[in-house]
Amino acid sequence: MIDRLICGKRVLLDMWIPRETMATARRWSDRIYACGITDDDNYTGLSEPDRFYYGYIGELCFCEVLNHYRVRYKFEPHPDGRPDTGTDFIVYGRKHGNAAPINVKTASQSHYRYLMVPEEQFGKCFAAAYIAAHILDGCRLRIEGWISHKELAEYEPTMFKILTRAAPFSELRSIEEMFGLIEYE
Repeated sequence: MIDRLICGKRVLLDMWIPRETMATARRWSDRIYACGITDDDNYTGLSEPDRFYYGYIGELCFCEVLNHYRVRYKFEPHPDGRPDTGTDFIVYGRKHGNAAPINVKTASQSHYRYLMVPEEQFGKCFAAAYIAAHILDGCRLRIEGWISHKELAEYEPTMFKILTRAAPFSELRSIEEMFGLIEYE
């Protein structure tokens, strides 16, 4: 079940993280570590043991949101260690050929307040929009909103362990607004 919360002009979406989602995210995360990709330096600058797990939680919960709103999409995770293109989803509109590459960024701690994209990823990979997923505790996730690639480019890179584009959650657009822009069902 997804709850809509009104926060000023924004609509936030809260949901419980299903146990199956946690199990799938853990299984995929374990596969990533088993393939050895984590032995290499990475553009995130993060060495947390669960960095992939949190990302998968955000992506799988976003699938639930898209299903709830009856949005057509393609989601192709890479738990086998194949590099991804910086695009987690292709989201399709009603018009033929109308599709947008989407990247979900997951904040893993309840006190985090920014959507963050490593500068190296931002420069190499193109996503039309970035979705901010936010783990509030071990069992709940909030979709804080979204920002376009063009809008995020207006934020100067800042040092957060590594050079990063960061947009405060409070400045993001409502997720429901994004659905309207691509003319979904």
